[in-house]
Amino acid sequence: MGLIVVMRLPNAAEPTADRLSGLDTMRVLAVCAVIAIHFPPVDLVPLPWGLPPLGVLIAAGCRFAVPFFFISSGFFLGRRYRDGRLGLGYVARRAGLLYLLYAIWTVVYCLIPERWDLVLRSYPPWKVVGLSLGDVWSHARRDPLWAALKGPAPHLWFLSALSCETLFVWWLARYRRPRLLVAVGVVFYVVVLLLWPYRQLLGLAGPAPAERIRPLVAPLFVGIGFCLGSRVDWIPRRTTSCLLLLAGATLNLVELAVLYGWDESTSDYAVFTPLYGLGAFLFAWTFHDFGASTHLPIVGRYVLGIYALHVLIGGFARGLLAGIHLAGLHIVVTVLLCWGIAAVICRSRRFGWMVR
Repeated sequence: MGLIVVMRLPNAAEPTADRLSGLDTMRVLAVCAVIAIHFPPVDLVPLPWGLPPLGVLIAAGCRFAVPFFFISSGFFLGRRYRDGRLGLGYVARRAGLLYLLYAIWTVVYCLIPERWDLVLRSYPPWKVVGLSLGDVWSHARRDPLWAALKGPAPHLWFLSALSCETLFVWWLARYRRPRLLVAVGVVFYVVVLLLWPYRQLLGLAGPAPAERIRPLVAPLFVGIGFCLGSRVDWIPRRTTSCLLLLAGATLNLVELAVLYGWDESTSDYAVFTPLYGLGAFLFAWTFHDFGASTHLPIVGRYVLGIYALHVLIGGFARGLLAGIHLAGLHIVVTVLLCWGIAAVICRSRRFGWMVR
């Protein structure tokens, strides 16, 4: 997780550094997409020519983010495995730090509810903390696994799932079967599809158990990245990565439209979502200098901090800018505020490990 110098590589060269401006830039775009999912920049604004509402297009277009994060993490695990550096010491340290980050932010979100800016208008701060703790405690008593893996905020499961997948990859690599993770991931992903977007095919009534099954998507995405990273002699052409990205985005949108119509309350994952995330990763990997002329790669180093903070800051930023009708401005302000806070926190040696 330490800082590694950004390298600008020629078009024909294979990327060999853990710090590439293309990947760092895509990390920033991905975290902006996550914020847009949790705090939609526009409502269901109708568009001409029979196009879907703008809010639906944005929601579907943001679905590459979580797969991209998992795939990129698996990719660098595969690089270490290929080079013989995927030892127990590294894996234990990485998994432990990820889960420590999850535990820290679980405590924070236990004390401070997601929409604290709204709750504080009705209750004093000590009452807000008491209500939040009571709600979290009731959840934890009913479902201990919720407390261990999901947490009180809607996005923290990513950290605990990635921690578990890091250990799982090492365990499979120990027995020379790391690519088995993809096979396991396919089975889990099919379960997610059947219980979420395609649950009507099973005749299941009621809402999908989204909060419980979200972590099941992690093995497939991490496995895809690991297989790419462990390959020695393969690098896609830029044209191929662009076509995969375009195909993934289009097919993912069409599939969600067929399943849900032009409704913004769609599933987070569909059959073509992995292809969309893979296309985004390959685009960032093959276009090594993507965003190098901007400051986005620098922001990308603090993406974990932005990701952990954004639910706390996003609602506040949207309320602060409520009178300014400029779509997406609160997303930019949220990223800048989270980046500033994360940069200040990570300047200390005690929290420097949080930098990607």
